[in-house]
Amino acid sequence: MPVNHRHGIYAGRSSQLKRKKNMTNKLLKFRVQNFKSIQDSGWIEVGDCSCLVGINEAGKTNLLLALWKLNPANDEPIIPLIDYPRKKFVDYEETEGKEIFIEAVFEFGEDLTKEIRKHLGNSEEFYKQIEISRDFAGNLYVQFLAQELKDVEITDEVRELIVEAMPNFVYYSDYGNLDSEIYLPHVIENFGRKDLGERERAKSRSLKVLFEFVKLKPKEILELGRETFLNPNQGRPNETQIAQEREQKKRREILLQSASNKLTEDFKEWWKQGNYRFRFQADGNHFRIWVSDEVRTEEIELEGRSRGLQWFFSFFLVFLVESKDSHSNCILLLDEPGISLHPIAQFDLIQFFNSLAKENQLLYTTHSPFLVNPDNLADVKAVFVDEKGLSSVSADLRKNDKVAEKSIYPVHAAIGLTVSDTLFLGCQPILVEGPSDQIYLQLVKNTLLSKGMYKNNKRVVPK
Repeated sequence: MPVNHRHGIYAGRSSQLKRKKNMTNKLLKFRVQNFKSIQDSGWIEVGDCSCLVGINEAGKTNLLLALWKLNPANDEPIIPLIDYPRKKFVDYEETEGKEIFIEAVFEFGEDLTKEIRKHLGNSEEFYKQIEISRDFAGNLYVQFLAQELKDVEITDEVRELIVEAMPNFVYYSDYGNLDSEIYLPHVIENFGRKDLGERERAKSRSLKVLFEFVKLKPKEILELGRETFLNPNQGRPNETQIAQEREQKKRREILLQSASNKLTEDFKEWWKQGNYRFRFQADGNHFRIWVSDEVRTEEIELEGRSRGLQWFFSFFLVFLVESKDSHSNCILLLDEPGISLHPIAQFDLIQFFNSLAKENQLLYTTHSPFLVNPDNLADVKAVFVDEKGLSSVSADLRKNDKVAEKSIYPVHAAIGLTVSDTLFLGCQPILVEGPSDQIYLQLVKNTLLSKGMYKNNKRVVPK
């Protein structure tokens, strides 16, 4: 895509323009082009809590990865060798990385629109919807969408304000699940490296946020545990050296104990499936995470616990650390979340997502019917592979051709599961002709509920 029609380009950040961010800055829609298996996704509209369903290898992950790299909270790099479509890579050098791979339209709040008006004049309403895109070279482009502003030149200062106000994207998949035993020299060596593979980067990232969250420094933990004076060439340690080593190890134990208590208390606020206690242990070059709970009081390594707990624990750390003080201006991108959870726990996860979506927009992928919210089908999109082998996205859940029917099976299954549930829970299911009728009736019911006008003594569930 040519870039000379764009109103502005921005390739850096200014720490002086950091501002308080809020949920009024929202993602409305995005489009992915020439990224891995995706030639052109078309515009994908998103709500507060949106879901992409589809079979394995349909391209769901690639959609999230492209959107993440528009403005990653952890400065995730663009890697053309991995991100550029393989069958077109021979042409990459000719483009010099100037091909747009992600476009997104945001609706910005009055904090930004008032600031822009001070610089450019015109009505604040014209500045509400702004398109931001990025190319493989890392350049960010800014464009006003209002027709009244098509000839307005965006100054560098305004461009920078817009980019700084853009929400951060926090992406998470189970590649980043933490192991229970961590080799500290590798942690220190991999911090900040850009040449790691995808899985290695995910692991390194989770380790980084773990130590940052509990306010521990891997190098300090390693150094405090070294038994410096056991080297035979140094002779027998004197009392001062022995006391110094004892103080170092005592300091390390107190740091680990304090960090363990902090993690235990904070995790209780998130995980409602049990009351867990974490303990950190350092032994030479090794750092271990032990877990116990009120039912199983014996300590077990983290990777010995359920994969559901491992996923939730690792996501908890990544979200809280990378979103930092800008929680309300972060958009969460979750790739196949909670797939290892029990179906009942997956139902609970949807409610957890809804609570997160009050302050953070959330977009997740799944092929599990238990993670499709039948009360929010308007924000469910189907991802499938078309006849040309390219990833496609459709908001039409009635689509039933050969290439899409398997992709929307989780939606059909979710509706069927909810119908069977309601038959046993004393609710009043209403069968409608098609999914669109279901959405309309659900929206009518939700509107009546919000205004206190719903008087039915049973829950009406359109199916």
